[in-house]
Amino acid sequence: MQLNQLEGPIPAELGNCSSLTVFTAAQNHLNGSVPEELGLLQNLQLLNLGNNSLSGEIPGQLGRLSQLGYLNLVGNQLEGPIPKSLAQLGNLQNLDLSMNKLTGGIPEEMGNMAQLVYLVLSNNNLSGVIPRTLCSNTTSLEHLMISDAAIFGEIPVELSQCQSMKQLDLSNNLLNGSIPVELYQLVGLTDLLLHNNSLVGSISPYLGNLSNLQTLVLYHNNLQGPLPREIGMLGKLEILYLYDNQLSGEIPIEIGNCSSLQMIDFFGNRFSGEIPITIGRLRI
Repeated sequence: MQLNQLEGPIPAELGNCSSLTVFTAAQNHLNGSVPEELGLLQNLQLLNLGNNSLSGEIPGQLGRLSQLGYLNLVGNQLEGPIPKSLAQLGNLQNLDLSMNKLTGGIPEEMGNMAQLVYLVLSNNNLSGVIPRTLCSNTTSLEHLMISDAAIFGEIPVELSQCQSMKQLDLSNNLLNGSIPVELYQLVGLTDLLLHNNSLVGSISPYLGNLSNLQTLVLYHNNLQGPLPREIGMLGKLEILYLYDNQLSGEIPIEIGNCSSLQMIDFFGNRFSGEIPITIGRLRI
Protein backbone atom coordinates (compact mmCIF):
# COMPACT_ATOMS: atom_id res chain seq x y z
CA MET A 1 0.00 0.00 0.00
CA GLN A 2 3.05 2.24 0.04
CA LEU A 3 3.32 5.29 -2.24
CA ASN A 4 -0.34 5.74 -3.04
CA GLN A 5 -2.97 8.39 -2.35
CA LEU A 6 -4.69 6.57 0.49
CA GLU A 7 -6.38 8.73 3.10
CA GLY A 8 -8.43 8.43 6.26
CA PRO A 9 -7.67 6.37 9.38
CA ILE A 10 -6.07 2.94 9.62
CA PRO A 11 -8.90 0.47 10.33
CA ALA A 12 -8.75 -1.06 13.78
CA GLU A 13 -10.04 -4.27 12.17
CA LEU A 14 -6.56 -4.76 10.70
CA GLY A 15 -5.75 -6.29 14.07
CA ASN A 16 -7.82 -9.34 13.04
CA CYS A 17 -5.32 -10.28 10.32
CA SER A 18 -3.49 -12.68 12.60
CA SER A 19 -1.23 -14.11 9.88
CA LEU A 20 0.00 -10.74 8.65
CA THR A 21 3.81 -10.48 8.58
CA VAL A 22 4.35 -7.22 6.66
CA PHE A 23 2.27 -4.05 6.69
CA THR A 24 3.63 -1.00 4.91
CA ALA A 25 1.44 2.00 4.17
CA ALA A 26 4.13 4.67 4.09
CA GLN A 27 3.90 7.84 2.00
CA ASN A 28 0.15 8.16 1.83
CA HIS A 29 -2.30 10.64 3.39
CA LEU A 30 -3.41 8.53 6.33
CA ASN A 31 -4.59 10.34 9.45
CA GLY A 32 -6.01 9.57 12.85
CA SER A 33 -4.21 7.52 15.46
CA VAL A 34 -2.15 4.35 15.22
CA PRO A 35 -4.67 1.65 16.26
CA GLU A 36 -3.71 -0.16 19.43
CA GLU A 37 -5.20 -3.27 17.80
CA LEU A 38 -2.03 -3.55 15.71
CA GLY A 39 -0.50 -4.98 18.88
CA LEU A 40 -2.52 -8.14 18.25
CA LEU A 41 -0.52 -9.00 15.11
CA GLN A 42 1.79 -11.51 16.76
CA ASN A 43 3.38 -12.57 13.46
CA LEU A 44 4.13 -9.06 12.23
CA GLN A 45 7.78 -8.59 11.27
CA LEU A 46 7.67 -5.22 9.49
CA LEU A 47 5.51 -2.17 10.21
CA ASN A 48 6.08 0.95 8.12
CA LEU A 49 3.65 3.85 8.53
CA GLY A 50 6.16 6.59 7.76
CA ASN A 51 5.37 9.91 6.08
CA ASN A 52 1.65 10.17 6.71
CA SER A 53 -0.36 12.50 8.95
CA LEU A 54 -0.91 10.18 11.88
CA SER A 55 -1.46 11.82 15.25
CA GLY A 56 -1.97 10.91 18.88
CA GLU A 57 0.39 8.78 20.95
CA ILE A 58 2.31 5.69 19.95
CA PRO A 59 0.28 2.84 21.46
CA GLY A 60 2.16 0.87 24.08
CA GLN A 61 0.54 -2.28 22.70
CA LEU A 62 3.12 -2.27 19.89
CA GLY A 63 5.52 -3.62 22.48
CA ARG A 64 3.70 -6.97 22.23
CA LEU A 65 4.91 -7.54 18.64
CA SER A 66 7.60 -10.02 19.60
CA GLN A 67 8.51 -10.88 15.99
CA LEU A 68 8.85 -7.28 14.83
CA GLY A 69 12.21 -6.47 13.26
CA TYR A 70 11.40 -3.11 11.61
CA LEU A 71 9.29 -0.25 12.95
CA ASN A 72 9.14 3.03 11.02
CA LEU A 73 6.85 5.89 12.10
CA VAL A 74 8.96 8.72 10.67
CA GLY A 75 7.38 11.93 9.42
CA ASN A 76 4.01 11.97 11.16
CA GLN A 77 2.50 14.16 13.89
CA LEU A 78 2.75 11.71 16.75
CA GLU A 79 2.85 13.16 20.24
CA GLY A 80 3.46 12.07 23.80
CA PRO A 81 6.28 9.93 25.21
CA ILE A 82 8.17 7.07 23.64
CA PRO A 83 6.49 4.00 25.19
CA LYS A 84 8.79 2.04 27.47
CA SER A 85 7.10 -1.10 26.20
CA LEU A 86 8.94 -0.75 22.85
CA ALA A 87 12.04 -1.94 24.70
CA GLN A 88 10.36 -5.38 24.89
CA LEU A 89 10.81 -5.80 21.14
CA GLY A 90 13.73 -8.18 21.41
CA ASN A 91 14.00 -8.80 17.66
CA LEU A 92 13.78 -5.18 16.57
CA GLN A 93 16.67 -4.07 14.38
CA ASN A 94 15.36 -0.79 12.96
CA LEU A 95 13.45 1.84 14.96
CA ASP A 96 12.77 5.21 13.34
CA LEU A 97 10.54 7.66 15.24
CA SER A 98 12.07 10.82 13.79
CA MET A 99 10.26 13.92 12.52
CA ASN A 100 7.34 13.76 14.92
CA LYS A 101 6.30 15.76 18.00
CA LEU A 102 7.32 13.25 20.64
CA THR A 103 8.07 14.58 24.12
CA GLY A 104 9.59 13.31 27.33
CA GLY A 105 12.82 11.45 27.87
CA ILE A 106 14.45 8.56 26.07
CA PRO A 107 13.50 5.41 28.03
CA GLU A 108 16.46 3.83 29.78
CA GLU A 109 14.95 0.46 28.94
CA MET A 110 16.01 0.92 25.31
CA GLY A 111 19.40 -0.37 26.35
CA ASN A 112 17.84 -3.83 26.55
CA MET A 113 17.16 -4.00 22.80
CA ALA A 114 20.02 -6.34 21.98
CA GLN A 115 19.34 -6.66 18.23
CA LEU A 116 18.91 -2.95 17.50
CA VAL A 117 21.03 -1.66 14.60
CA TYR A 118 19.29 1.64 13.68
CA LEU A 119 17.89 3.99 16.30
CA VAL A 120 16.63 7.30 14.90
CA LEU A 121 14.87 9.77 17.21
CA SER A 122 15.83 13.04 15.50
CA ASN A 123 13.56 16.05 15.01
CA ASN A 124 11.33 15.65 18.03
CA ASN A 125 10.63 17.66 21.18
CA LEU A 126 12.31 15.27 23.58
CA SER A 127 13.82 16.36 26.87
CA GLY A 128 16.26 15.00 29.38
CA VAL A 129 19.63 13.39 28.90
CA ILE A 130 20.95 10.52 26.81
CA PRO A 131 20.50 7.41 29.01
CA ARG A 132 23.78 5.94 30.22
CA THR A 133 22.20 2.51 29.75
CA LEU A 134 21.61 3.00 26.02
CA CYS A 135 24.54 0.78 25.03
CA SER A 136 24.46 -1.58 28.02
CA ASN A 137 23.10 -4.54 26.02
CA THR A 138 22.68 -3.06 22.56
CA THR A 139 25.93 -4.41 21.13
CA SER A 140 24.64 -4.38 17.53
CA LEU A 141 23.83 -0.65 17.39
CA GLU A 142 25.51 0.90 14.33
CA HIS A 143 23.50 4.08 13.73
CA LEU A 144 22.42 6.37 16.58
CA MET A 145 20.77 9.60 15.44
CA ILE A 146 19.26 11.96 18.02
CA SER A 147 19.69 15.35 16.36
CA ASP A 148 17.30 18.30 16.73
CA ALA A 149 15.68 16.65 19.73
CA ALA A 150 16.22 19.21 22.56
CA ILE A 151 18.22 16.76 24.68
CA PHE A 152 20.72 18.23 27.14
CA GLY A 153 23.46 17.25 29.57
CA GLU A 154 26.77 15.58 28.82
CA ILE A 155 27.52 12.91 26.25
CA PRO A 156 27.69 9.72 28.34
CA VAL A 157 31.00 7.89 28.22
CA GLU A 158 28.99 4.66 28.15
CA LEU A 159 28.24 5.22 24.46
CA SER A 160 31.70 3.76 23.89
CA GLN A 161 30.18 0.37 24.78
CA CYS A 162 28.43 0.40 21.39
CA GLN A 163 31.49 -1.06 19.70
CA SER A 164 29.66 -1.59 16.40
CA MET A 165 28.83 2.12 16.06
CA LYS A 166 29.33 3.58 12.59
CA GLN A 167 27.23 6.75 12.66
CA LEU A 168 26.72 8.99 15.69
CA ASP A 169 24.66 12.16 15.20
CA LEU A 170 23.86 14.20 18.31
CA SER A 171 23.86 17.57 16.55
CA ASN A 172 21.57 20.54 17.13
CA ASN A 173 20.86 19.88 20.79
CA LEU A 174 21.73 21.43 24.14
CA LEU A 175 24.61 19.16 25.04
CA ASN A 176 27.44 20.44 27.20
CA GLY A 177 30.63 19.16 28.76
CA SER A 178 33.54 17.75 26.80
CA ILE A 179 33.70 15.10 24.11
CA PRO A 180 34.43 11.89 26.06
CA VAL A 181 37.80 10.44 25.10
CA GLU A 182 36.13 7.03 25.27
CA LEU A 183 34.29 7.82 22.02
CA TYR A 184 37.61 7.58 20.23
CA GLN A 185 37.53 3.85 20.99
CA LEU A 186 34.74 3.44 18.41
CA VAL A 187 37.17 2.48 15.67
CA GLY A 188 34.41 1.58 13.20
CA LEU A 189 32.94 5.09 13.30
CA THR A 190 32.47 6.66 9.85
CA ASP A 191 30.41 9.74 10.79
CA LEU A 192 30.64 11.85 13.96
CA LEU A 193 28.30 14.84 14.05
CA LEU A 194 28.21 16.89 17.25
CA HIS A 195 27.70 20.39 15.83
CA ASN A 196 25.43 23.10 17.21
CA ASN A 197 25.79 22.23 20.87
CA SER A 198 27.67 23.81 23.78
CA LEU A 199 30.56 21.38 24.02
CA VAL A 200 33.79 22.55 25.64
CA GLY A 201 37.30 21.24 26.12
CA SER A 202 39.76 20.14 23.48
CA ILE A 203 39.87 17.65 20.62
CA SER A 204 41.79 14.67 21.93
CA PRO A 205 44.85 13.24 20.11
CA TYR A 206 43.02 9.91 20.39
CA LEU A 207 41.02 11.18 17.41
CA GLY A 208 43.69 9.42 15.38
CA ASN A 209 42.20 6.07 16.41
CA LEU A 210 39.18 6.68 14.17
CA SER A 211 40.84 5.41 11.02
CA ASN A 212 37.51 4.79 9.27
CA LEU A 213 36.13 8.27 9.89
CA GLN A 214 34.76 9.99 6.78
CA THR A 215 32.78 12.89 8.29
CA LEU A 216 33.78 14.97 11.33
CA VAL A 217 31.45 17.90 12.05
CA LEU A 218 32.02 19.85 15.27
CA TYR A 219 31.13 23.43 14.33
CA HIS A 220 29.24 25.89 16.57
CA ASN A 221 30.59 24.67 19.90
CA ASN A 222 33.07 26.11 22.40
CA LEU A 223 35.98 23.78 21.73
CA GLN A 224 39.45 25.09 22.59
CA GLY A 225 43.07 24.16 22.20
CA PRO A 226 44.98 22.94 19.16
CA LEU A 227 43.88 20.69 16.35
CA PRO A 228 45.90 17.56 17.18
CA ARG A 229 48.47 16.46 14.61
CA GLU A 230 46.89 13.01 14.79
CA ILE A 231 44.28 14.40 12.40
CA GLY A 232 46.72 13.29 9.73
CA MET A 233 46.02 9.66 10.57
CA LEU A 234 42.49 9.94 9.17
CA GLY A 235 43.16 8.87 5.61
CA LYS A 236 39.47 8.29 4.82
CA LEU A 237 38.28 11.68 6.12
CA GLU A 238 36.26 13.54 3.47
CA ILE A 239 34.46 16.29 5.44
CA LEU A 240 36.02 18.34 8.26
CA TYR A 241 33.91 21.20 9.63
CA LEU A 242 35.33 22.88 12.75
CA TYR A 243 34.18 26.46 12.24
CA ASP A 244 32.88 28.77 14.99
CA ASN A 245 34.86 27.31 17.87
CA GLN A 246 37.83 28.67 19.82
CA LEU A 247 40.51 26.38 18.46
CA SER A 248 44.01 27.85 18.50
CA GLY A 249 47.62 27.22 17.61
CA GLU A 250 48.97 26.30 14.22
CA ILE A 251 47.14 24.14 11.72
CA PRO A 252 49.20 20.92 11.80
CA ILE A 253 51.14 20.08 8.65
CA GLU A 254 49.93 16.51 9.06
CA ILE A 255 46.56 17.57 7.69
CA GLY A 256 48.11 17.07 4.28
CA ASN A 257 48.02 13.32 4.97
CA CYS A 258 44.21 13.37 4.88
CA SER A 259 44.30 12.31 1.25
CA SER A 260 40.53 11.86 0.93
CA LEU A 261 39.62 15.30 2.30
CA GLN A 262 37.21 17.17 0.02
CA MET A 263 35.53 19.77 2.25
CA ILE A 264 37.17 21.73 5.06
CA ASP A 265 36.08 24.80 7.05
CA PHE A 266 38.02 26.39 9.94
CA PHE A 267 36.22 29.77 9.86
CA GLY A 268 35.85 31.69 13.13
CA ASN A 269 38.57 30.10 15.26
CA ARG A 270 41.88 31.43 16.67
CA PHE A 271 44.36 29.57 14.51
CA SER A 272 47.68 31.29 13.96
CA GLY A 273 50.86 30.80 11.98
CA GLU A 274 51.14 29.90 8.33
CA ILE A 275 48.86 27.85 6.15
CA PRO A 276 50.61 24.47 5.84
CA ILE A 277 52.00 23.91 2.36
CA THR A 278 50.85 20.30 2.70
CA ILE A 279 47.26 21.48 2.14
CA GLY A 280 48.26 21.70 -1.51
CA ARG A 281 48.20 17.90 -1.63
CA LEU A 282 44.48 17.81 -0.91
CA ARG A 283 41.68 17.52 -3.46
CA ILE A 284 39.63 20.38 -2.00
